[in-house]
Amino acid sequence: MRGQTTLGQSPAELGATVGLLALVAWLTAAAGPAFADPDVTNRPECGFPDDPVEDFTLTDENPTSPTHGQEITLSELQGKVVFLMFIRSSCGHCQSLAPYLDEILASHQADWGDDVAFVLVNLTGYEADLPLFCGLHDLPTVQDTSTAAVADRVGASLYWNYILLPDGRLHRSYYSLYLPTYQQRLEADIDKALGR
Repeated sequence: MRGQTTLGQSPAELGATVGLLALVAWLTAAAGPAFADPDVTNRPECGFPDDPVEDFTLTDENPTSPTHGQEITLSELQGKVVFLMFIRSSCGHCQSLAPYLDEILASHQADWGDDVAFVLVNLTGYEADLPLFCGLHDLPTVQDTSTAAVADRVGASLYWNYILLPDGRLHRSYYSLYLPTYQQRLEADIDKALGR
């Protein structure tokens, strides 16, 4: 048994096995956590009903948005496919998503036109960081308020994102959407909501 480990491998073989296991572990970690997959169709407790969302009216706070200073009423967006994203303006993940969302909407202007709207909702308590966040993109961004309590009423929390059908019903929900990793899936889901 000289030159053999207790596993029946030579020291060189054992070293190679350990090295391979370390590589697999590193690759798994680099790929990100399993819960980052935005496919949540198997999560019935997503906190968002299939019925039309309760209405809200909030002001677009983003100075570079085409609707800056105007009130955005969710019910008035019916007829469009709406991507509704709840954010915390101080969140690094949310900040990294915003420019990608900006690019996605701009790159599809020719085929989506005015049939698709992106609305970002900043959760209550993160008002101070909103100007910095808005400087990262040109999308309509509204500030949730204690009186509107949009996040409370729709059961939303950080990292939940939704695609609403033109009639206001839920089409798709994502948890912890990662971009650009899942960009094609998001674009395909919006196309499907448009009936294409």
